[in-house]
Amino acid sequence: MLNPATGAAIPPSKPNVIAFEVENGLTTGQAGLNPIATVTTAPGTKFFDLLSFFFQCSITQGQSNVIVNEGCDLSVTGYNAEGKMVGEAPFNFAPSSLVNPPFAKAVLPSSFVGLVNVTFGVSSASIATSLTAVGLDNITHINYY
Repeated sequence: MLNPATGAAIPPSKPNVIAFEVENGLTTGQAGLNPIATVTTAPGTKFFDLLSFFFQCSITQGQSNVIVNEGCDLSVTGYNAEGKMVGEAPFNFAPSSLVNPPFAKAVLPSSFVGLVNVTFGVSSASIATSLTAVGLDNITHINYY
């Protein structure tokens, strides 16, 4: 759970949010300076369909409790068990206000089925892509066992 921060975007299912940023990628060995996160099947799950999610982008201020919301473009890419890319979809977050904007809803195309791996990546941001943190919430999916 994230601590409440001044100006933070409002997640649909507060207070729980998944977040990623460049620091996370660098400490886990991911190459590149753009924030990226990967969702894979859980043990015992054969594959999943990804239907929708909510997201937001912001600039992190180190240990500060202040959030600066920013516009961003998020690219989502899905892969099947054979490692074949089955879909790619771009989404945009344009905060409606500087303080406490709502998360944006993203609905995936019908090709996002039979997945074992989905990558979320920031392709651009209105302030600084390399400083962008992304929050994800209410990820709607169907698991197959």
